[in-house]
Amino acid sequence: MIKFERVHRKALLDWGVTEADFVEFEHKEDDLRQCTICNTTLFVSAVSCLCDKKRLACLRHFKQLCDCSAQMHVFKYRYTIDEFPTLLRNVKAIAETAYDD
Repeated sequence: MIKFERVHRKALLDWGVTEADFVEFEHKEDDLRQCTICNTTLFVSAVSCLCDKKRLACLRHFKQLCDCSAQMHVFKYRYTIDEFPTLLRNVKAIAETAYDD
């Protein structure tokens, strides 16, 4: 998961996306946090465009969101790359305690 995010976030930067916004995806209704292209529910990251801020795309489909330039797009993220190791350790600890019961 970390490798996927690193690779695809870099692809966004290389494409020319310069704006980013923190988003708590878990506070949005599922219908409002789905990729417009593949209907995946978005939890960690997404891309929107200023031409229609309600539409989102996952990192696999960000170039298919619309025909606007990269500069019109905004990267939406729940966690920074630096937060992933701690997050994954916490998930692992919870999973391990669940199996101990």
